[in-house]
Amino acid sequence: MDMNLANKLTMLRVVMIPAFLLVLFLAPEPMNRYIAVIIFIVASLTDMLDGKIARKYNMVSNFGEVIFFSQIQYCQNRVNSTVGS
Repeated sequence: MDMNLANKLTMLRVVMIPAFLLVLFLAPEPMNRYIAVIIFIVASLTDMLDGKIARKYNMVSNFGEVIFFSQIQYCQNRVNSTVGS
């Protein structure tokens, strides 16, 4: 598997999903919400950065295509179910 910088940023974002949920549900309130927002913002910034890097340097990989779309779906579903409850 080719782990270029864009793929590494994607993997970092995948790791941030459970961290976001753990902080949101297990950290003491009200700090849990602030920390979760920071994690969400960092994850969003890595998404933007990895997209810019991948386009600028034409970094296309099967791993990147598969994980990107599945990770977006998972993240959106988790955030929507968490915010909705």
